[in-house]
Amino acid sequence: MVEYLKANPLLIGALITAVAGLLLAFLNFLFTRWNDKRKRDLEIRNRQIEDARNIVRKWASFVYFVREVAKILSEEKNLERITSRLASYDEEFKSIPSMRHEAKINESSIKILDDKKLLDLNTELSQKAQLSMEVLATLHKNIDAINYKLDTISVTDNLGGKKPDLSFTNDITKDMNLERLIETLDESNEIITKMKARLDKLAKS
Repeated sequence: MVEYLKANPLLIGALITAVAGLLLAFLNFLFTRWNDKRKRDLEIRNRQIEDARNIVRKWASFVYFVREVAKILSEEKNLERITSRLASYDEEFKSIPSMRHEAKINESSIKILDDKKLLDLNTELSQKAQLSMEVLATLHKNIDAINYKLDTISVTDNLGGKKPDLSFTNDITKDMNLERLIETLDESNEIITKMKARLDKLAKS
């Protein structure tokens, strides 16, 4: 066989070319599979990062909403003016009960990125948001209590010229520490900024 191949150098060249072609085709197959998997993994990773970014955007919107509420309560002293301005945030108030549940669900989108720093920031932000939710729930309770008292004021008192005592309307901020709330919102914004920066870094890695 060796003698035959020596006598036919062109055949040797053809065999070498054929083997090299097969090897190249095999390597190309392996590279294509690796590259396709890398692209799929990158697409999944980018989608996970975008999901996490959407969560951070929701938190940012929530913090903005709470800050606007705190601003209204700080600026207005008249109950009618407060309730009038708060009315524009009626949908946000309605969503408060579901926020805690949604926060737990969204946590999985942060966990899946398997980044301890990001997860720690999210946990810290959730704890800060807890205070905001409690304040909003207290505000809602106070408004309901005031409206109930207003509804129960005797009509005959008004008809008889007796001026009803409306001092209870000042209770709208009862059990609410607005200064602490604003501090917490500032801290929340700092955490959100850090989370955005961390996600940007993960997107580039």
